[in-house]
Amino acid sequence: MKKIISMFAAVLLFVCSAVPAFAAQAPGEVSVVINSPTAVEDKPVYENNLDITVTNTTDHTLNNLVCYLSIVDVDRGFSYNVDEFGPNAYQTHSITSLAAGESASVVIPVKVTYVGQFKFLISVVNPDTGATPTSNALSVHMIATSHLNNTLVLAVSITVSLVIIVGVFLLMNRRKQLGKQK
Repeated sequence: MKKIISMFAAVLLFVCSAVPAFAAQAPGEVSVVINSPTAVEDKPVYENNLDITVTNTTDHTLNNLVCYLSIVDVDRGFSYNVDEFGPNAYQTHSITSLAAGESASVVIPVKVTYVGQFKFLISVVNPDTGATPTSNALSVHMIATSHLNNTLVLAVSITVSLVIIVGVFLLMNRRKQLGKQK
């Protein structure tokens, strides 16, 4: 009985110590970095390009890599359809061949019309291995602003006030004249 318990304990110890070693992630085959902009804090509508660098970190050529944009709405806790951030943001961008140690630049145009806090991420899919490394997160903070033209608002408010004052004055004079006629 002691031998069975000892054997069971040895197997359990082996499994507990070996699983993390076997489950450790293999080093990434691709490095993805958003170069510019480094952060965005602006008023809607913001329109710009995301400049990305994809680097092959393996010792062999990678073929048919596909880059795409992901957007997370931090305030609301969900992701958006990418096509809501510009007509070209949802398109995938292909890298046909990337030699060992070589880098490629990818440009993804975006247009932000929403107010809120967002995170933009770029993912690169290797269809041969299924690996999908993701870039650093780009923080995007769009600030709510008023779209009113201050000069126009001031001119309209003064004009309306003057029209009301003149109208009240004319009505009061008319009442006086009607009162005198009786």
